[in-house]
Amino acid sequence: MKQLYTFVAALSVTLSAAAQITNLWTGNFVCADNWSTDLYISATEFEDADVADQLVFSISAVSTSADYPQLALTDASYNPLPGAGNASLTAETTSVSYYVTSAMLSPLQESGLRVRGCGYTLTSVNLVKGNGGVGYENSVWIGNTVFGNDWGTWETIPAATFANAQAGYLLRMKITDVQPGAQGHIQTASWQNMPDAEEFVQLSGNYFQFEITSAMLAELQANGMIVNGVGYTLTAIDIIDPATIVPLTLSVPVTGDDWVWSKDETPTVEVGITNPTGGEVAANAVVTVRTDKMEPVLEDTKSVTIAANGSQTVAFDLAIDAPGFYQCTISVNDELARSFNIGYAPTEIVSAPDAQADFDAFWEDVLAGLAAVEPEYTLTELPEHSSPERKVYLVEMKSVADGTGNDITVRGYYAEPVAEGKYPALIHYQGYDSDDTVEPWCMNGGDNPGWVELTFSTRGQWINNRPPYENAYDYWFTYGFGDKDDYYYRGAYADAVRAIDFIASRSKTDARNIFAEGSSQGGALTIAAAALDGRLAAIAPAIQFMGDFPDYFKVGNWPASYAFDKQEELGLSDEQMYAFLSYFDTKNLAGNITCPVISTIGLQDNVCPPHTNMAPYNNLTQVADADKQISYNPELMHSVPDTWWNTYMAFFDKYMDKSPVVGIDEVTAGGETLPGCLYTVDGCVLRMSQLPQRASIVVANLQGAMVSAIEATGEAVIELPGVGVYVVSVSAGGGTHSFKVVAR
Repeated sequence: MKQLYTFVAALSVTLSAAAQITNLWTGNFVCADNWSTDLYISATEFEDADVADQLVFSISAVSTSADYPQLALTDASYNPLPGAGNASLTAETTSVSYYVTSAMLSPLQESGLRVRGCGYTLTSVNLVKGNGGVGYENSVWIGNTVFGNDWGTWETIPAATFANAQAGYLLRMKITDVQPGAQGHIQTASWQNMPDAEEFVQLSGNYFQFEITSAMLAELQANGMIVNGVGYTLTAIDIIDPATIVPLTLSVPVTGDDWVWSKDETPTVEVGITNPTGGEVAANAVVTVRTDKMEPVLEDTKSVTIAANGSQTVAFDLAIDAPGFYQCTISVNDELARSFNIGYAPTEIVSAPDAQADFDAFWEDVLAGLAAVEPEYTLTELPEHSSPERKVYLVEMKSVADGTGNDITVRGYYAEPVAEGKYPALIHYQGYDSDDTVEPWCMNGGDNPGWVELTFSTRGQWINNRPPYENAYDYWFTYGFGDKDDYYYRGAYADAVRAIDFIASRSKTDARNIFAEGSSQGGALTIAAAALDGRLAAIAPAIQFMGDFPDYFKVGNWPASYAFDKQEELGLSDEQMYAFLSYFDTKNLAGNITCPVISTIGLQDNVCPPHTNMAPYNNLTQVADADKQISYNPELMHSVPDTWWNTYMAFFDKYMDKSPVVGIDEVTAGGETLPGCLYTVDGCVLRMSQLPQRASIVVANLQGAMVSAIEATGEAVIELPGVGVYVVSVSAGGGTHSFKVVAR
């Protein structure tokens, strides 16, 4: 339950169809560089002014000799006008405008206006009529400031604006035109954290607000504040006394199947309204629905009367017919009840692959380059993490060079059971290294004792980004941007395959049962590893990154803003940028995955939004429906449920090959050491795993007649022609090893 409030008087905003403009002053006022001049406009000029009217100051020139050209407004006694901070001027400035608040209107009509500042020439002051102030009864600042996607815009609100504020009041920023990934923030006038309002607010409704604490009030009244953020338009700042509003308790429960509906169902959302007062209250409930690209879909309103001390549920059936994710916002009497995402037939969303013609050839070349790099595995035991059951190591290995040709060493934490035997293996791919003060997670020996386990860090991240190692890739997502042969994720995806190479090289690994999981960037690496290497038995990517970039950049702010900055810097067209990114897009890689997949997403995720998670899942064309699962967590953002470990481990157990393993010892042939492989014979089916790369396999009967000849990497399945004894020869690395199998 969330305690919210509704105004006693219902508020509505109506805008005039045509602006009415009144000239208050015309001339040629040169405001000196030293703040020694001002222009006075008498109070009589403001007799017809009202709240929400707009004052527009036309400027013909800005001084090049003034240190900080700016326009400032005061009353006749030189007191700052509430809600009208100083406006910085540049050579390009031609006008400055302010919206009239109720606190500003009083001094204007009582004493008039002084236009001050320094370093500009003013030619006119006009009053543009607004809507009569309807909807702005509590506004201490009114405007139309557009916050784009680059964090380059802010609005300075002067201290005088907060003269009548009190601790316990609500400080509400009214907003419109909210874009995907929008965030709102307030700071002190010196760009420090505002007391009791440090967080960045994820925006989705029609306002964001804070309760004014004593510490916040002191800062606001002494110095004012700065409003900043990305992806929205700020239209007003209200200060609301909770004593003037009637409390209603609003709740929006999860409906449907985790806020997800199939195509044969009608999405229905609800708001519960409780009236704790002794009198009945009229409630106007409104739901608005937009696509995840913030395109309007529908709006519906239902008016009900809530009895004294009574409750009522208002339900909305949503006329949605296109598969996708949608943002719903429910308000009651203009108070936000909840803003949330829902899904409609998400497995039917089309995220068409856009792989380039040389996509497969590109990755074949990358893997060939990786195969040519001697891994040089080195292990250093970590006694503080080891246990009697398992030893834990720091493992280092070489990977494919980056675009500069530099040798690359990548690292991980590796745990291996002490007892002899073959064990299933689990690779953990790590997420984006967004905070280098956080220590990389290292497993302990007793955590998962029946498994070989690797927590793996790609180049420049996590273990490779902590002393004594350094990140050479700056901001990873944009490193080598625009050049597929030098891009960060070319190397990172190859690193993910090298992690499988290492696990498969260990004598205690049951190479039939190598599994992988990862969240966020780790989810993308998990998908890439399974797409580029066939040795994984099943995978569990979660809240995955790097999916469907053409849509990703329309439904999320990060990393879109960084990509667009690089696009502009490099002069790339949209077509060129998306063609480049297509090589690393998980929706294009997903089509090459053949192993079972389980995935989970946060329905409220604004970092890797739901659509970007569905893109690779819906392109698992080589995975049978019975072998793939996805779950939706209705109230989670960019996180996985606490039960996720148990869920994917149960999924892996379902696909684990538990049949007896017949081992082939390492042998020496032709002066070369041929690594051992594993095989099992089930009836007349020969299954081989842990094969060296590019192994040649020839099967013959005892009379020498060849019955099969194939080339394979990692795994091979060979149908034997019938019962009997066969000779299998495996050739790789210049050596050949032969052995007999019996088909029964």
